[in-house]
Amino acid sequence: TNTTATAALASDMLSGDSLTLSKTAANFDNKNVGTGKTVTVSGLAISGTDAGNYHLTSSTATTHANITKASAVVTADSDLSKIYNGENQTVTGFTATGLLGGETVSVLNGVTVMGVGKNVGTYTVSASGTDANYNLTFIDGSLKISPKHLSVVGSVASNKTFDGNNLATIIPGVLTGLAGQETLGLSVSGAFFNQAVGQHKAVMAKYSLRNGLHGGLVSNYVLEDEILYASINAFPKIINPVPVNPSYKTPEIVQIVNDKVAVTGNTQAVIEKVTVSEQSQQTNNKNQQGCVKDFSSDCNSQSVVKGQQVKLAHYFETFY
Repeated sequence: TNTTATAALASDMLSGDSLTLSKTAANFDNKNVGTGKTVTVSGLAISGTDAGNYHLTSSTATTHANITKASAVVTADSDLSKIYNGENQTVTGFTATGLLGGETVSVLNGVTVMGVGKNVGTYTVSASGTDANYNLTFIDGSLKISPKHLSVVGSVASNKTFDGNNLATIIPGVLTGLAGQETLGLSVSGAFFNQAVGQHKAVMAKYSLRNGLHGGLVSNYVLEDEILYASINAFPKIINPVPVNPSYKTPEIVQIVNDKVAVTGNTQAVIEKVTVSEQSQQTNNKNQQGCVKDFSSDCNSQSVVKGQQVKLAHYFETFY
C-alpha cells in the first residue's frame, strides 16, 4: 500500500576500520505489484572512528526488488430486506477483509458480483474477478426475496338468524397491493366464534388466494385473515294455537319486523282480542274483532304492535 522498501547497505570499508553506513529512506517507484522494480535509496551517510578516511561518491543509490500480492477475502452481499415487486432484483455489493493500509473495496476494480431473482425465494450471489495487488478468495452471498403483503378493503360479514351453527357469510372486498398488472383469485370463508344469539359479534374471515393472470402467483404474496362483525338474531317465534277444527294443523307464525308482530296462519277460525299495554296506546274500550276463516286476505294476516297481548284461538301470547 506504500512505496517503502527495506534496503541492506554495504560499503568498501577496509579491513580493521570502524565505519557505519546509514540511509534516510528507501522507496519503490510505486506501490504496485511487480518484479525487478526500482528501489531508490536516499540520504546515504557514513559515520564512525574512521569516517574521515572515506568519501561517499553519492548520497543516493538504486537497486531492484519485487512486490508480491497480498491476500484478501471478498464476500458477496446478502440482502435480506428485498420484497417481491414483480421485477428482477439484483445484489451487486461486496465486502472485503485483509486489505492493507486502510484501503477500501474501491481499490478492487476487477471484482464483479452478480445475484438476480424475481419470485419469492433465496438466490445465490456470487463474486469473481482478479486484482493486480491482491490474491482474492471469494465467498458467496445470498439474495432473499420475501412475499409482498396484501390487504382486502371493504369485506362485509352478513347478519343471520340463529340456525344452531357458527357459520358466517362474508361478502369479500377488493384485493389491493398487487404488483403491476398481476391478478389473483380471492375466496373467503367466515365463522362466528360461537353460535349464540348476539349483536355485533366477531367473525373470523379466512381468505384464500389462487394463481391469477399476468404472472400472479400465490407464492409471491401474503394475505392476513381479518376480524369482521355481524349479528346473530333470535329465530322467529312459532305459536301453535289450539285449532277450532283439529283437521287444520298449520301453526300460526309470528315474526317481529320493524317493532311490529306479523301474525299469519291457516287455522279454520281465528278470534283476536287485543289489549293495549303501552300507556300511549291505552284506551277505555278494548278493541275486539273476529273473523271466520274463509281464506280471504283480511283474515290471513294481522299486525300487532309489540307489547300487546294476542289471543289466537284458545292460546294467549304476549309479544315483547
